[in-house]
Amino acid sequence: MDQPPPFTVDVVWVESPAEIEKIRQQYGVNTDLGRFRPQRAEGFSVLVRADGALVCRIWVPRPRNVDDDRTTALGHELAHCLLGNYHQ
Repeated sequence: MDQPPPFTVDVVWVESPAEIEKIRQQYGVNTDLGRFRPQRAEGFSVLVRADGALVCRIWVPRPRNVDDDRTTALGHELAHCLLGNYHQ
């Protein structure tokens, strides 16, 4: 498996799925992933260049407990920066 290029991680804590939806719309991301209904945003990430360096920007609600749904969303979004778009 190919190694991703080095990058830093920038996490932005959000208060609601509505905030995440706004960010996704700013990046032109379609929220309907072909499922039976549109998916509710639990997080969003992009791998971008900032001042010449790669940055993984992640928007998620702050985790409340170890291994809660929010922690899972944080890991899921980090995986996008590491692996790309792996949704089927």
